[in-house]
Amino acid sequence: MLNYKMYTHEFCIPRVKNSYSNKYIEHVFAKLGIGKIEKVICLPLKHDDTCKRIIIKMNVTPIQQTETLLYIADEIANNKYFKLVHGFPDYWRVYVNLPQTRR
Repeated sequence: MLNYKMYTHEFCIPRVKNSYSNKYIEHVFAKLGIGKIEKVICLPLKHDDTCKRIIIKMNVTPIQQTETLLYIADEIANNKYFKLVHGFPDYWRVYVNLPQTRR
């Protein structure tokens, strides 16, 4: 088995309804096929009890240059986010999770 260096990427979905479970969110991201999900973190929103913020930590190998990963990188470069359809017509805006000082 070859040992490739893995790169950690963190994505943020700023608003997700509380009715969506961590397993559902993990399943939607797993279907993208861009890497291994390490952790899904749910954070409550201060002024909205009906929604939460999601942080997804993923490991991606540099060899895994799939069409989906290239599309995501292009969308983030152009728009700062990409839209992830999880149940037509519902979608989430997914951003790269940046440190507090760079937001």
